[in-house]
Amino acid sequence: MGNSDAGVGPATTSFTVSGVRNGSLVTVRWDRGAVSGDPPTLDLIELEIEFARATRRDPLVQRTPGVVAAAEGSDPLRDPEQALGIVCAVIDRVTDVSVGD
Repeated sequence: MGNSDAGVGPATTSFTVSGVRNGSLVTVRWDRGAVSGDPPTLDLIELEIEFARATRRDPLVQRTPGVVAAAEGSDPLRDPEQALGIVCAVIDRVTDVSVGD
C-alpha cells in the first residue's frame, strides 16, 4: 500500500496504521507529529530515524521514503506523508490505514 493509497496528505492531522510485525498485531497512531501505540514498533521507528542520521553521507545505504528527511536533518515525524512512509516501512504487513480520529 503506497502513501497516496492511504489518503494521507500534507493537511492530514492524524492517522492510524494497523498491521503485523514479527507475527503480532500492532497499531501505531500518528497525531500532529507524535506517535503512540505498540512500544517495540515505536522503538523501531526511532531506530530507523537514528540510523538514517548516522549514515546520511553513505551513498550505499538505501533509505525508506520517510527516512530521507531524517537523513537530511529534519524530523520526518513532523510531516504526515513522511511519517506514514516510516511507519509502513517498519511494519511487516500493513492491513489498514485510517485517516482522522
